[in-house]
Amino acid sequence: MSASLKFYRLLIKLYPANFREQFGTELERQFRDDYQAVRRRRDVARLWLWMLADFLISMPTQIAREVWQDTRHALRIWRRSPIHTAVAVVVLAVAVGANTAAFSVLNALLLRALPFHDPSRLAILQNFGPPRDEFHTWRQQSAYLADAALHDTFDVNVDGVDVAQRLRLTETSSNFFSMLGRPPALGRAFLAGEDVAGRTAVAVISYGIWQRLFGGDALAVGSTLRVNGTALTVVGIAPPDFDYPQHTEIWTPTTFDFERIPKTGAVMMWTTVGRLKGGVSWAAARQAFEAEAVRRDPSSMERDAVNRPALVPLQTQLAGHVRNAALLLMAGVALLLLLACANLANLLLARTVSRSNELMIRTALGASRARLTQQLLTETLLLSFIAATVGLLIARWAIQVVGLLQPPQLVVQAYALLDVRVLAFCVLLSVATGLIFGVGPALYATRAALRPGGRTATAGARHARARAVLVAAQVAITVVLLTASASLGRAFFALVHADSGYDVRSVATLNVSLAGTPYEDNASASGYYEEVLRRVRQVPGVDAASGTQSLPLNTDAFAGGRFNVDGKGPLTIVPTVNVWPGFFRTMGGRVIAGREFSSDELLAGDGLVLVNDAFARLFGEPASLLGRAVTAEGRTPMPIIGVVRGLRYGAAVDEDPQIFTVSRAPRAMTIVAKVRGAARDRLEMIREAAQSVDRRVPIFDAKTMEQRLEAVLARPKFYATAVTFFGGLGLLLAVVGIYGIVSFNVSQQTREMGIRLALGTTPGQVRRAVLGRTLLVVSAGAVVGLVVVRAEGEQLRILIAGADAGVPAVSFMVVIGTTLVAGAAAWLASRRITSLDIADVLRPDGAQ
Repeated sequence: MSASLKFYRLLIKLYPANFREQFGTELERQFRDDYQAVRRRRDVARLWLWMLADFLISMPTQIAREVWQDTRHALRIWRRSPIHTAVAVVVLAVAVGANTAAFSVLNALLLRALPFHDPSRLAILQNFGPPRDEFHTWRQQSAYLADAALHDTFDVNVDGVDVAQRLRLTETSSNFFSMLGRPPALGRAFLAGEDVAGRTAVAVISYGIWQRLFGGDALAVGSTLRVNGTALTVVGIAPPDFDYPQHTEIWTPTTFDFERIPKTGAVMMWTTVGRLKGGVSWAAARQAFEAEAVRRDPSSMERDAVNRPALVPLQTQLAGHVRNAALLLMAGVALLLLLACANLANLLLARTVSRSNELMIRTALGASRARLTQQLLTETLLLSFIAATVGLLIARWAIQVVGLLQPPQLVVQAYALLDVRVLAFCVLLSVATGLIFGVGPALYATRAALRPGGRTATAGARHARARAVLVAAQVAITVVLLTASASLGRAFFALVHADSGYDVRSVATLNVSLAGTPYEDNASASGYYEEVLRRVRQVPGVDAASGTQSLPLNTDAFAGGRFNVDGKGPLTIVPTVNVWPGFFRTMGGRVIAGREFSSDELLAGDGLVLVNDAFARLFGEPASLLGRAVTAEGRTPMPIIGVVRGLRYGAAVDEDPQIFTVSRAPRAMTIVAKVRGAARDRLEMIREAAQSVDRRVPIFDAKTMEQRLEAVLARPKFYATAVTFFGGLGLLLAVVGIYGIVSFNVSQQTREMGIRLALGTTPGQVRRAVLGRTLLVVSAGAVVGLVVVRAEGEQLRILIAGADAGVPAVSFMVVIGTTLVAGAAAWLASRRITSLDIADVLRPDGAQ
């Protein structure tokens, strides 16, 4: 009996407060009588079934009824202060929406399963690979891998369909699909031995290409495609959700047959992906992997973290730097959410004190602490749910923006709002925020001995300290967010205003690939490019035209080597860039000393080079290098004919050495044209002029240099804008909180201040005392914020190169600015003191 009664009491506690207080005792007595009346176990079981059924039916009904009552009461309260309510909803909506958007990115990258068999066992062997001619032997004898496959990815020209296409192709080993555990949806995968040189004439195409180019016709299997001029037979169609790696559209088993498909790039990067053996833990696999890496190269594990061999889970590798950026932004929006909660808790606590009369009247009419707590928590939870609904709209917009600026590597990793985890996160977040900023006012209302509201109604010292802690927390979070935003803004300003070494406003660009066309031999290629450049120069408004194999802002890999000058000095790793004569004049680059290449040197083949100023400074003054020669081990000396300003190839501005050589007859080149006026106005005319030479040659990726720079800086701009918005909103919330609390304290301490004024204290002295107490709290919060900032340090470099929150000048300016703004808010909030009437203040409440 005692155990059953205890359990039934627990069930009664699940009813809402009002119902429990009215009928709880009666229900318990009824259960005790019914339980004592039964004798057999079967009757006890029947009684419990009836009780549980009644509970499951009545409990939701009673909860809905009381929640509806509390909701109507909350709406009446909110109607009295619509601006306050609207501000609270907007602030929470932004915070919840930003957190939901950040979580959706992390969910897509780290939580959603990859479209492979047992993806948690797949790994990338980073900076490590066995000799290619030993690969199959190595993978079959591995002590920690059940299997492994090779792949490399690049773009190709594809014909054999209605219109020539530029598609992404991945060369693989023959066991690629079987190792990943994803057979094609139609047809077959590669057979063992099909990756042997000379036998590689098959391909698997993506589901999207099958639909787009073949209309989903099953006869696509067995058809022929020409990839960079190489005929391949389609043997399979990949599943709809399979596009690994990097949104691949065609797979071929040609990774061991390098010449089978002509390449247009100078650098190929092979990736080894493996599957851990069953029963082998990740720790054991990493230990075995590192031991093997040391056996093959004893110094490999002594390299820096970027170049050191590592066994990385495939999902982590696919997330890449997006994961780190998303985690950092998640931390920022979490701080924003905490700031919003602290601000609203402070304001709601103040409003709860102002509702002293209402709370005392409800208590006098029989409302219990539980009933008042339920009412106040219902108000805050309802507010948070409304904010969460609006926040979902904000999250949807943010997800679309992030998807454009930071796209995932696979279609299955697309950021989605309509995901069970994301929606559950949003709901749980709204509940948590409602409890966080609602529990303080609820506890205050149920535990504080409030007097009726009037000029003497005030909270105790404990609650004043609680409000001070909340203000300090707001200031600390604001300092962190503002320091981060100032650091990112400073770094982004440096990126935007950096000298790129070329003119981004008046240069149009487009890419050409001759792979698989009639112009692949050197003589034909040179003639084709000469004709393209001639026709481009004839376009009205074009002043000059040239080309390069490595266009700034559109290249992330270079050929290179170790070079010095005249065989003297240390050999320095330097990338080499192939350019067409007249490239620097066309790009608006500067020749510091000497000259650039001429048309005569296009055919001379005498190995002349240009070097940039950063390379020149390693060996003396720029002008002193003219007539000297760039040298390297095993290479013919290359005379230096000019020194040029270095070119900016990525978002970050660096001063790395660069060497430029003549580009004679490459399979792919980027055409650049300098125009008068806006390059965008001439872009289509230039593209059509190039295409008119031979429409069988794909002309693609036509953009101005300004568009390319905007694309490269779009991600840093988004990060800087987002964090600056967080910082600005944080400062606004802190100011509103400080203003509200000081105003509230002044209104609550009116009698005390009146007494001080009556005893001879001036209004200015009282205001300065209020300001001093406020600044003391602000200073304490700023110190905490600075400690967090120092710990944060260089983490912001994940978002923008060059950002560092630990720069003393930035932290100092943020703290000074925050303190001044907070002081101004407190001073304005205390202006009511100057208009106090001492006689009226000291008059007892209710006196005429």
